[in-house]
Amino acid sequence: MARALILDCEGARPTADEKALYRDADPWGFILFARHCQSAEDVRAVCGDLRDSVGRDAPILIDQEGGRVARMKPPVFPAHPAPAVFGRLWKLDPKKAVEAARLNAMLIGRLCSDLGVNVDCVPMLDVPQIDSDKVVIGDRAIATHVDQVIALGRAVIDGLMDGGALPVIKHLP
Repeated sequence: MARALILDCEGARPTADEKALYRDADPWGFILFARHCQSAEDVRAVCGDLRDSVGRDAPILIDQEGGRVARMKPPVFPAHPAPAVFGRLWKLDPKKAVEAARLNAMLIGRLCSDLGVNVDCVPMLDVPQIDSDKVVIGDRAIATHVDQVIALGRAVIDGLMDGGALPVIKHLP
């Protein structure tokens, strides 16, 4: 039975020693970083290597939020807006903001899924309360009011799943 571990490899691809470690440790899954995502071929290859090392379809996670937090970066991969864009759009038209957030997440989910990544660490459900939150989280926060965060967060979850990836909500107190 897989252990409650999520591991990565030091280089772009796992070494023989790392693969042996993965076989012994049997982690629940793996997480990718920018060093694993220099091309679509790199992502597919590392996903295959990691899964082969444990002999099963282990979950592969990534932080592909959009904006400044994107492991798969342009110009190789498409750019996606920072989450705060949807909170700003909400002020103009809440329905369009929800649909735009869903569609954006669906595109991210499809990109991930097409490359072998099946879990994306989104949505960010932070609700900035004080000025320091706004500085630390910044444009990663999807909105600044609870009702907006709930609606937009649900849209991101739905879109990501429609695109073929599972969500991991984050930054819960």
